[in-house]
Amino acid sequence: MQIITQLSIFDDTELGDLEKLILVVENLPDEKLLKALNERRKKGGAGYSNESLWIAFIAKFVFQHPTIESLIRELRRNSQFRKICGFEPWEDTNGVVHIVPGSSTFSRFISRLMGYESEIDEVFQALVKTMYELLPDFGETCAFDSKIIEAYASYFSKERSKDRRADQDATRTAKTYTLRDETKTTTRYFYGYRVHLLCDCKYELPITYTVTTANKGEVPVAKKLLFQNKLPDYERMKYFLADAGYDDTDLIERLEEKEVTTLIPNRHMWKEEPTRQYLDTDLIYDQSGNVYYIDDNGNHHLL
Repeated sequence: MQIITQLSIFDDTELGDLEKLILVVENLPDEKLLKALNERRKKGGAGYSNESLWIAFIAKFVFQHPTIESLIRELRRNSQFRKICGFEPWEDTNGVVHIVPGSSTFSRFISRLMGYESEIDEVFQALVKTMYELLPDFGETCAFDSKIIEAYASYFSKERSKDRRADQDATRTAKTYTLRDETKTTTRYFYGYRVHLLCDCKYELPITYTVTTANKGEVPVAKKLLFQNKLPDYERMKYFLADAGYDDTDLIERLEEKEVTTLIPNRHMWKEEPTRQYLDTDLIYDQSGNVYYIDDNGNHHLL
């Protein structure tokens, strides 16, 4: 996308993150997405173009703004940022001059973006493919995990949400955490969604992902992403890292069939005894794989 306003080379201002934004926007393969947006609606009610709103939306993540309001404040105080986005001041019928879009304009734009999920996914897939082409070791060491994203809306029920303003797609789930000494557990309840992500460990970049309701199991979704969805260069994977929640025999065996080394800790399923004896010997072992030798005095020696 080549619509970014050129900044003055004689300006002494250090651009910093603005340079990162320019690099990101210039290399996004988003032509198809913007064409689809423009075919439906060229400009918003206030005259802001889809290109300008898209650049500002991308900047929210580049600059790590937690909210749209924080992004708008940055736009108001940073003229260089406004130039990059292409925002120009305009005067409404009441004589009020606006220099940046309001939160309602961004909300409507994000709502329109939600209708172009396939085009946005194509942008993501194209970027991943580029990483595989540019980086010979990209995708060799991969990690998989999921993250629960709690919904802002309240829990939906016919009794509590008669006006149907609650989130009707989110689901409830419980997650049990074990303390480090493995003597106590605590359970937390969530209402929302779950992001499942496969990423490259070296470059800390995503390879593939999906979003499900919070009650979806981690292992079945991991199998679907790994084996049913075609990755750009699946054969390049050499190591697969995950936490104990992915200690599944079928998952591990299917990865090992593809000559992928799995680095997944064992699940701790022993409820009573912390160690077990190996056959009729002086050796014992625990669930983490540690092996100990017991001397005549009963002392444990880690091997």
